[in-house]
Amino acid sequence: MTQQYVLTAYDFIDNGAGDLMLIMEPPEGHSDDDDAKFIFDGNSEGMLVRNSGQTVYLPVLPEAICKMLQKLEFILVAEKEAYDINIVVNSIKQRKMPEDYFSDIYPVDIEIINRHLPIPQQDYSNLRKAAGLPQSSNNQLNEQILVCPLCGKTGKGKRCIFDGKELVAK
Repeated sequence: MTQQYVLTAYDFIDNGAGDLMLIMEPPEGHSDDDDAKFIFDGNSEGMLVRNSGQTVYLPVLPEAICKMLQKLEFILVAEKEAYDINIVVNSIKQRKMPEDYFSDIYPVDIEIINRHLPIPQQDYSNLRKAAGLPQSSNNQLNEQILVCPLCGKTGKGKRCIFDGKELVAK
């Protein structure tokens, strides 16, 4: 079976007690809750091996999330069709989340590899292009990229186009 590499909408929630949840729109197909794993490059990118044939590429991990990943053994993955992260966060804070709100929730072990992600170069380039990012991350080819310290998005120029914060080298 060939591996399919996909992009999807995602975000992280830190519960303040040291636990981390990845919330994402699920790609087609089902997760393999028992064999799924989260691979972190040790720098700024990650990927969720969702099942034996599908990997979700997470091209931008905010610095705070990267620091947490260095300390954790596992994260929870919550899949939700067409979610709005603000509604999810508010529902969790107010403890008004219906039991069936997420289509799937499962823990995944974290593997820190301290090198670029094991994605074939052509797939990696295609994913970065589809995400609107430079063709290589600083970890892939040792090139410097600029990141907004507030929202974690990459950018070009001096300031973030989303919040106006000055971009910094990652």
